[in-house]
Amino acid sequence: MFKKITNGCVRVISRWLPDPFIFAVILSIIVYIFAMIATGMGPLKILNAWGATSGFWNLLAFSMQMACVLVFGSAMASSKPVKAALRWLASIAHNNFQ
Repeated sequence: MFKKITNGCVRVISRWLPDPFIFAVILSIIVYIFAMIATGMGPLKILNAWGATSGFWNLLAFSMQMACVLVFGSAMASSKPVKAALRWLASIAHNNFQ
């Protein structure tokens, strides 16, 4: 029964909901237009601020740091000593409010 409901929902969403990339493009265009209106900067200056040294590519270092946090955190949590410590910490709580 749940599988039929789920499959029906998936069919509806797949058919009528656009690709997430479309949302990203539309939101980028909206932000671009509002940036021109709010700041009074020209179109090329806004593009330069978004894609040059003060914009998008500065996020690359941050994204690599977050990737390292995920990879190393997962590796640490999988190790036996950390698993034992987490089990001990979880055993302290005896109800939902602790």
